[in-house]
Amino acid sequence: MSTTGNSAQDAKPCANPDCTFHGHEIYGDYCSLCFKTRKAQENEQLLQSTPAEKKEEEQLKELVEQPKVDEQSKKEASDEEKKNDETPVKRVQKNRKRCFECRKKVGYTGIECRCGFVFCGVHRYPKSHNCDFDFKAQAKKSLEAANQKVEAEKVERF
Repeated sequence: MSTTGNSAQDAKPCANPDCTFHGHEIYGDYCSLCFKTRKAQENEQLLQSTPAEKKEEEQLKELVEQPKVDEQSKKEASDEEKKNDETPVKRVQKNRKRCFECRKKVGYTGIECRCGFVFCGVHRYPKSHNCDFDFKAQAKKSLEAANQKVEAEKVERF
């Protein structure tokens, strides 16, 4: 009887000498924990080296060519930046069977807030999940729709 999984005989020690777990071929003979930490360190090194290189390249470009920018193009650039800042990114809830705040399973008992997300019993109140729905504006609109504006007829003067 043959088995396709790893057995105790096939197990290799982790490539990290300080680790006592068994490594796996998928992770480059590292255990899953050491593999994750190694990947995180590599990503940090990439992020740290990339901005420094970009800064150096930008400084060289500025020294080589100093573009002349008129005032009108500066105003257009600042207007474009303001437009980009004004558009907020709308968050999306992927799994509506979990609380959006704490990720607790709520199933069909989840409470949907007016902001459009589903929450558990603890986070159902707007203050507990930092709700971005404007309740005052909603109430104002509903009052305006429900109550007609009353105006007296103008009195003609003699």
